[in-house]
Amino acid sequence: MSVELWDFGMLSTFFKGMKVVDQSAIAARYGIPDWQLLQSWLRSLNFVRNVAAHHSRLWNKNLIDQPKLPKAGAMPDFDAVIGVPDVTTRLFVVLCITLHLLRAVCPNSSWPKRLRQELMAFPTIQGLSVADMGFPAGWETQPL
Repeated sequence: MSVELWDFGMLSTFFKGMKVVDQSAIAARYGIPDWQLLQSWLRSLNFVRNVAAHHSRLWNKNLIDQPKLPKAGAMPDFDAVIGVPDVTTRLFVVLCITLHLLRAVCPNSSWPKRLRQELMAFPTIQGLSVADMGFPAGWETQPL
């Protein structure tokens, strides 16, 4: 019951303090092959949440708490972003993580479709693009 009262940062800290066997079981439940990935993802999600909640600039900000990514082939949807620093240090990778988790929690969510619509409607202004958020060229065709 107390977990319901925690903020996201506390949940991330709690997960970090759990036994590895429990972290591994939770990660596996979400299709994540390594508990350390989920631990780093929770920290990154918490960072992005805090930036957004405090109305700070996020669209072209480098992630302070950059998420670890799976080894190539372990989670094929992520293969296109592995080892691409311009992508893995920006918001795009956290949106990919969010989408992966959302598919496990609520596979019928309309969030991915609504996010795509927002991004497709991004204004065309010189010196400003979704690439500033880490979106790679051809992002529309990638599985995430």
